Amino acid sequence: MRARDDRQDYVHLRDAIEALPEAVAVFDEQDRFILWNSRFAEIYGGDGIELQAGLGFEEHLRHSLALGRVTAAIGREEEWLADRLARFRMAEGAHDHQLADGRWVRVQDRRLPHGGRIGIRADITELVERERSFRVLFDGNPMPMLLVDGQTLQIVTVNDAAVRFYGYSRPAFLGLSLADIQPEQVDCEVAQTVDWLHEPDAAAASRVHRTASGEERTVRVSGRMIEYEDRSTLLATVFDITDQLRMEAEVRRSREFLRTVLDQIPTAVFVKDMWDKGRYILSNRASEALYGHPCAKVLGATARDFAQGPAVERIEKSDQAALQLGSIGTVDDVMLKRPDGTERLIRTRKVGFSDEAGGAPRYVLGIAEDVTEQRATEAKIAFMAHHDALTELPNRYLFRDRLESALARLPGTSELLAVLLVDLDGFKAVNDSWGHGMGDALLRSVAGRLLSCLRPSDTAARLGGDEFAVLLAPLDQIGEAAWVATRLISQLSAGYNIDGRPLRTSASIGVSLAPLGGLEPSGLLSLADAALYQAKREGRNRFRFADPSLNTHVTERRTGEVA
Repeated sequence: MRARDDRQDYVHLRDAIEALPEAVAVFDEQDRFILWNSRFAEIYGGDGIELQAGLGFEEHLRHSLALGRVTAAIGREEEWLADRLARFRMAEGAHDHQLADGRWVRVQDRRLPHGGRIGIRADITELVERERSFRVLFDGNPMPMLLVDGQTLQIVTVNDAAVRFYGYSRPAFLGLSLADIQPEQVDCEVAQTVDWLHEPDAAAASRVHRTASGEERTVRVSGRMIEYEDRSTLLATVFDITDQLRMEAEVRRSREFLRTVLDQIPTAVFVKDMWDKGRYILSNRASEALYGHPCAKVLGATARDFAQGPAVERIEKSDQAALQLGSIGTVDDVMLKRPDGTERLIRTRKVGFSDEAGGAPRYVLGIAEDVTEQRATEAKIAFMAHHDALTELPNRYLFRDRLESALARLPGTSELLAVLLVDLDGFKAVNDSWGHGMGDALLRSVAGRLLSCLRPSDTAARLGGDEFAVLLAPLDQIGEAAWVATRLISQLSAGYNIDGRPLRTSASIGVSLAPLGGLEPSGLLSLADAALYQAKREGRNRFRFADPSLNTHVTERRTGEVA
C-alpha cells in the first residue's frame, strides 16, 4: 500500500514540475538526478548527453564540458567545474551563464529541507539582449545618463558622456549618490526626485548639479523608472543648459539695451509684421508722444485701430509699397487725429525687410515725425515768397505770374483782361505827419478796400510803397474795367479812421487792356504805368486808359457817381 502511495506522489511531483515554465531538476543527497521536466531536457540533454535517474551532477557537467557546451569554460574546464560545484552545493545560489548555442540561462540551486537539491533554470536570453541593447544605447548616448537605485539613490552606473561631464572616474562615480551631484537639495528632497521625474513638466524644471571640480552647472533632467539587473532604477538623462541660459541672459540684456537705446531715440520708430495683418510688433517711447497711444496698446494692434477713412487706406497702401520696394522704401504724409482730438500731419519713411538673408520681405520699419509745424512754416515761407508781408496781398512776382497765365488763355477767345496800376495820392504826407506805423495801417486798410471791389477771379497785389496793381480777368467789354476803376477811386477816397484818427487819401489809376495793348506782361505794365502818370498829371483822384482814344469814348465817372 505504501509503495503505491509513493508511486502516486512521484507521479504528482513529476506532473507538477512538468507544469512549471522554467527548466527544473531534482537531485538526491548524493547530487544525483532524481527527476526533471522536459524543458530541462531540452536545454541540457541531447547531442551525446542522456539524462537518466541516478546520473551524478558532476558527471553530467563533465559530459557537457567534453562536448564544449559551456562557452565560458573553454580552456579552463577544471577551474570552471570546481567553481560550479561549489555554487551548486551552497544552500542557495544564483548565477547566469551562456550556452554554446548562444542562449543565456539564469541558474538557481536550492537545498531541500529533507536533503537533496532542486535546480531551476530560466531562459533569460531575451532579457540579456534587451539589456545589451540598452547598454549600447546608454553608453553611446552623447547626453550624460545615470542609472540610480530607486530605493537608495546610489548611482548604479553611468555612461561615458556622464564621466566627461561630471569629471568623476567611473569607479568614483559608483560610490556617489544623487545627493552628491545635486547639492542644493537635502536628502529628503532628493528622494522625492524619483516621483517628481514622473511629472510631465519635470524636464522643463532646471536644477543645479556640481561636477568633481566643484563647478556648478544648470541642467534639466528627464527620467523614468526601469528594471535593471533585477532592481528598480531611475534612468536619468541630463541636459546641460548652463551655456544656453547664459546666452539667453545675454540676449535679454542685449534686447533690453536695444530697447533702452530705441527709447532714447527722439524720433518715433515702429515695426509691423505684414504677414500678420500689419500688426505692430515694436514701438518706441517717441511713438507714444507722436501718436498719443501707449506702446502697450499699440503692440498687437493694426493701423485700423488708430486711424479712420482715407488715412487708413493711405497707410495700408504705403505699407504694401514699402514691402515690395524693400530697402528703397517710401515716404508718405498722413493727417491723423490723436486721442485728444488734435490733428497732426505725420510724415513716415518706411522700408521693407526680411528676418533672414535672402528671404522675402516680411516686416515694415517705419520712422515717423510730426511735420505739422514744418509744413505750416513751409506754407508760410511759400506765402511770404509770393505775398506782401504788410498787406498779405500777392507781391510783384505772383502778380506777374498770374498775369502771364491769364494772357496765355486769351488767344482764340473774345475775352479781354485789364491791368490797373493804383497809386495813392498824398501818402507821403501821412507818413511824414503821423509816422510809418500810421502809414502801414493805412496801407492795410487800402488793401482791404481793394479786395472788396473785386471778384474771386481777379487779383489785387502790392508792388511796393503805396503802389498797387489789379488784374481783372476775364472781361467781356472795356466798360467793365472802367466801372471797377471808378468804384476803386470812390472806395479808396472815402475817409479812414486809423486808431481813432481820421485820415483821407485818394487814388490815381492807370489802365491797360489785352489784347488791345498786346500780350506781353511787361508791355501791359508799362502802358498802365504811363496811363497812371497821365492821371496824376491831370489832377489825380481819377483813372486813365493807356489808349487815349478810350478815354474819350468811356464816360468818366466821378467818385460821387458810384453807389
